[in-house]
Amino acid sequence: MSLPRHVQSRLYHFTRPILGLVAAHVCSVVMVSRLFGLSRKTFDTYRHQAAQGNLASCDGTPRVHGSAQPQWVIDAVWRAKAHSPSFGTPRLANVLSHPGLRLAPNPVQRILRKPTPLGPPVPCPLRPWNAWEAMAPHVLWAMDICSLSPTKRDGCDRSLIPILDDHARTGIASGLSERQTVAEVVEVLQAAGLP
Repeated sequence: MSLPRHVQSRLYHFTRPILGLVAAHVCSVVMVSRLFGLSRKTFDTYRHQAAQGNLASCDGTPRVHGSAQPQWVIDAVWRAKAHSPSFGTPRLANVLSHPGLRLAPNPVQRILRKPTPLGPPVPCPLRPWNAWEAMAPHVLWAMDICSLSPTKRDGCDRSLIPILDDHARTGIASGLSERQTVAEVVEVLQAAGLP
């Protein structure tokens, strides 16, 4: 016999009364475990936390859940990541085990997925920027189709088709048309001197 799932899923509200049932010898640990769908290990964890005063007073949940980590652990993980930014979570967990912090890769990954704490900016070397251009005139041309009207409602729907030389940045040829088809592009290319 066990309680319905919706009651079992709200177990965190009943942790103190469950512990009270066993303490008052009303139910055994086995009976409470079957009723509430608890394992013996989970029950012992709750009992140990209650003995140390670590159950929250409002609803009976532990103050520190299994997925939560103390701040000093989080700081240690971020320090290790800053020291070795190329390391993945398994290697970071291994690095953290040397100072005596036993942490599996999954908690390390959960900590690193959270937003980065504010710290000193990471220096990033600036690369020199060079504009690329063609070596000589008429080696490379650039062509585009630009719409001159933002909307077609104003009745002035025209397209500009320019050809620019990449070396000198000068216009070779251009055309203004009402349509954007291959025929208009070929016409501008012929005006630029291409067969």
